Amino acid sequence: MTELWNAFDKEGNLLEGRILDRATWPTEADLYHLAVNVWVCHEDGDWLFVRRSPQKSHFPLYFEAGAGGSVLLDESAEEAATRELKEETGLEASELKSLFNFTEEEHRTHFAVYLAKVFGGKEVAYQASETDQHVWVKEAEVPQFLQTHQVFTNQKEQILAYLADK
Repeated sequence: MTELWNAFDKEGNLLEGRILDRATWPTEADLYHLAVNVWVCHEDGDWLFVRRSPQKSHFPLYFEAGAGGSVLLDESAEEAATRELKEETGLEASELKSLFNFTEEEHRTHFAVYLAKVFGGKEVAYQASETDQHVWVKEAEVPQFLQTHQVFTNQKEQILAYLADK
């Protein structure tokens, strides 16, 4: 099935009537798409890190803070955050808080970052060929985990800044 996205300009404005197709992305140099990162924190304060499958073409075996992915055509960032969290971990957010936005110029992607708080069990379901392992890390140990494991550089920096500001 084809995955379609809304097109955005460099400043993050929706370009009405412009549609991007993941299969042919990237196309025009002045078009961007929207994606979400969903950091996951359990009610007990533990943070979820999920390892990317070795089959992933980009950054195999890297850990990510929770879940993430592209916002689909006519979907809101919040809807995408909820969907991606469920698809990639099997978890549902009891609380979902918008944290900040940033743009990754290299991949022409605008990101919306959320913090999902989950209550209850810590069972994680893996999405086939997406993830293959996870770990819950106590918040006080997150900085050490980020130093000793392969995690996206931008996530390392963003999470450390977030924790420092708490």
